Amino acid sequence: SPYELHNGKVERVDTLLEEHGKWRYGFLWMMVPAVERVGAIRYGTKAVYEATLTILAAKRWQLDKGELPESLEQLKAAGYLDALPADPYSAGPLKYARRDGDFLLYSFGEDFDDDGGTQDAEDVWGGRERGGDRVFWPVG
Repeated sequence: SPYELHNGKVERVDTLLEEHGKWRYGFLWMMVPAVERVGAIRYGTKAVYEATLTILAAKRWQLDKGELPESLEQLKAAGYLDALPADPYSAGPLKYARRDGDFLLYSFGEDFDDDGGTQDAEDVWGGRERGGDRVFWPVG
């Protein structure tokens, strides 16, 4: 995941290629940025998918019980979710909090830190200097 790459838990492709020299595997060196970008897109898409399932589970819970769940763990324990939704930009699941009769669901974003569910409208994954989180709910 991007989090594992960021924290050095997984060896980067460019580091592996350094052993063999740029000229010997020049084509692979050219492909490294594309491979990293595809990985980032894959994990971002997976996070959106898991967030969508989580939003639907929370809304189903609300319809069934008349209130929102206290936590994602509660949704999982009751069978509304098969697993906690993984956040590709942190070591844990997506962040969930009840707020003012609704809820907040977000990822830490590309800056890898918790900004409390604050999203930059111009950079939804928070990868630029200002940072920010990727908020999935509420939409808007």
